Amino acid sequence: MVLGVAVEMRGFTRDLPYPDTDEPVFIQPAVHMASTGDLDPHWFGHPGSTVIYPLALVFHFEDVVVHGGPVFTSNADVARRFQSSVGHFYLVGRLWVVVFAIGAIPLLFLLGRRVFGTTAGIIAALWWVFLPLIVSYGRIVRTDSAGVFFTLLSLLLIVRIVEHSTVRINVFAGLAIGLAVSSRYFLVTLIPILVLANLVGAHRQRRPQAIRGILAGCGTALACFLATTPYFLLDLRTAVHSITLENTHLIGHDGFTPPGNFAWYAGTAIPGAISWPLVGLAVIGVVLVLRRRNVEQLLLLAFVALFVAAVSMGRLHWNRWVIPVLGIVLLLAADAVVSAVAAVDRERTHKKLAAVGLIVAALMLAAIPAEAVISLDQRTSRPSTRTL
Repeated sequence: MVLGVAVEMRGFTRDLPYPDTDEPVFIQPAVHMASTGDLDPHWFGHPGSTVIYPLALVFHFEDVVVHGGPVFTSNADVARRFQSSVGHFYLVGRLWVVVFAIGAIPLLFLLGRRVFGTTAGIIAALWWVFLPLIVSYGRIVRTDSAGVFFTLLSLLLIVRIVEHSTVRINVFAGLAIGLAVSSRYFLVTLIPILVLANLVGAHRQRRPQAIRGILAGCGTALACFLATTPYFLLDLRTAVHSITLENTHLIGHDGFTPPGNFAWYAGTAIPGAISWPLVGLAVIGVVLVLRRRNVEQLLLLAFVALFVAAVSMGRLHWNRWVIPVLGIVLLLAADAVVSAVAAVDRERTHKKLAAVGLIVAALMLAAIPAEAVISLDQRTSRPSTRTL
């Protein structure tokens, strides 16, 4: 996490006070809410509720504490300060996004420890810190970091359902899924995984009560989504218009059929994000999961396949859309490395040598993305040509 903060902060203030292309989409509605009291964001493209609403609250709280604004009503001075000091508001927004980005690291480790083992969780977390795609979208005001955070939290709760299929755990999982969908619509694909976990858990525990857990989890997810994105229904026409615009043709990101999109994600986007050596190891990890038939591992694998299939159904394809599943791909690759070292030293007679070999392998595989993220930080620490 400390390493992640160091990597994220290198280009954190890039181009400020001039925002990144997508940042006004989230900051301007938050400022509008804090200055007018109108809680309708008038845009539902992601929908981005876990970014817009918390930032609106932060801007209001800052107005009250720092500037002596009214506590229970909005203050038009927030909008005036935004016009005169725009960089400050975007800086606060980026800090909120970085919180999600760094918070995803321990969640990835915890998920990996539970499903693949402690060592695989640590290695995957190390690799995660160096992924340029994660770093670049982890420090601009967008919903990618929030989506990753709530995805990993949801999966961490879902895999627990396999062993302890209770209504309480399903409610917590439903809350996490609702927040995930309030960040990114595509994360509704967590719902089928929740249902599968309940069915497997009920079968394993020989309790014919899966329907209660499924209803509790799915109902909570829907309620949480509507509570955090209330104007999705109250302003349905705008919501439909926003979603339609998000899926319109865009040169360079369209032109593929759904199978073509799927092939592009599998053969271009994911390798470009994590490097081909890690993709090769992840494929080995998939084979190991299929051979073991471990239910929790199969659930994670099913989520990756379902999510990539879902994002492939649209007209567009973006490399950033695969960010929520990259952590699981890294866990598969880390599991392959750990399994390979364990296979070499089956008798565990050379524990120290095996540990050194594991560390060396992990660092060597981190070298390619690390070099790329260092280059990224070097570029983002200087003003862009747009700003110049």
